[in-house]
Amino acid sequence: MKKRHLLIVPLLFLTFLLFSTRKEEPPPIHGAVVIRSLHPDGRMPAIQMAIQTVQQESEGSVLVTPSPPITVASLFVQTDRQNGLDSGIALFNAAEEEALVQFRCTSAETGEIRDIEPVRIPPRHKYARVLSQWLIPQEWKRFEGQLIIEADRPIHVLGLLTSSDKIYHLPVIDTAPLPEIDRPSQWAFPHFAFGGGYRCTLMMWNPTDDLLSCEILFLTPEGEPADGLLGDGLDTPLQITLMPGQTRKIFLGAMEAQ
Repeated sequence: MKKRHLLIVPLLFLTFLLFSTRKEEPPPIHGAVVIRSLHPDGRMPAIQMAIQTVQQESEGSVLVTPSPPITVASLFVQTDRQNGLDSGIALFNAAEEEALVQFRCTSAETGEIRDIEPVRIPPRHKYARVLSQWLIPQEWKRFEGQLIIEADRPIHVLGLLTSSDKIYHLPVIDTAPLPEIDRPSQWAFPHFAFGGGYRCTLMMWNPTDDLLSCEILFLTPEGEPADGLLGDGLDTPLQITLMPGQTRKIFLGAMEAQ
């Protein structure tokens, strides 16, 4: 099978962004977020991301948790063209080396297995696809089944499901054999979106009795630092330190500590 170099697809085409951008606003800024622990044993604050869509008269939101690095992922995906149901994935390669990623999809109804052309994700780049525009032939009205993603090095995986104006976080199951490795000291959100009718907030809290610190880096789809997103001249990487029990919110465009 021919291996082709990755062409980065803007996440505007991800199902998650099916709502049309409001005409008076520029397209959303999007990319990936890397969180690195600064604690000696790799511990992280608890963290989640909220992304809201505010498009004309509709509004939707989704809460996602950061993705650990994995080599084999399984998702249950669905698409139904008639009822506006679709699934999307975003992959992020946080490493300094290229990642070769292969895909396999099995229909829950027929058991048919579809092998999809593998892709190569450059260092610190992301890759995104919508099920109905990537995997499923146009003549198919609906599909549901299992999507297997295998990479030759650890990557971060996000799955999303949309139904009309609702957005859901698809569970990503790590199906690789359990290795004897240390606690991951780096996590990532393979996708963020801000502007153009989207709002994005990171929520962090320290549930431990110890001081916890981490570094947050926002990247463009091409792997460059996405500076100027936090307001007040704050650029990335941004170092965050949380006292025991402390909570902090980071809004793209401004930062607020609570």
